[in-house]
Amino acid sequence: MKKLCLVVALASAVTLFGQSKFGNKPGGQFSLGIRSTSSLFSSESGTGTGFGGQFRLRFFHLLNSEWFADYITSDIENGMGNRTDYHIGWSVMFYPGFAYRNNERLKLQPYLLAGHCFDWSTYESRDLLERNYAERFSSAVQAGIGFHLPLHERVDLSM
Repeated sequence: MKKLCLVVALASAVTLFGQSKFGNKPGGQFSLGIRSTSSLFSSESGTGTGFGGQFRLRFFHLLNSEWFADYITSDIENGMGNRTDYHIGWSVMFYPGFAYRNNERLKLQPYLLAGHCFDWSTYESRDLLERNYAERFSSAVQAGIGFHLPLHERVDLSM
C-alpha cells in the first residue's frame, strides 16, 4: 500500500508539472524545417555556405530542443582547394518568462540557446601536379541568443 501511495504521489506531481497554464499549450509540439547556413569555421577557408534540415521538439512552454544536420562547402585560399563539412548537432532553447503576456506568446519570441555539434571535415587540393586530401572529426559547444518571428500560425522565421 505504501508503494502504491508513493507511485500515485509521484505520478500526480509529474502530471501537474506537465500541465501548462498557457492557452496555446506548446509543450509536445513538433516542428520540421530547412536551414541555410553560413560558416566561418576556419581562417584559411573563408566563408562557407550550405544547406540543411532541422526538427524541433518542444518539451514545455519555456523549453524547446532543436536537432539539425547541414552540408557546407567552402574554398581554401582563393580556389587552391575545397573544404566540405558535414555538420550535425542539437540545441536546447530556453524562452524567458517575459516572452509571454496574458498567457499568450509575444509576436517576437526571444530565446537563449546552448548545445553541442559534431563535424566531419574533408580538405582537397586542386593542384594538378600533386593531389592532397585530408579529413578530420571535430566537436564543439555552442551558445547564443535568437528569436522566432511567426509569419503564419504554422510558419515562423528563426534568427
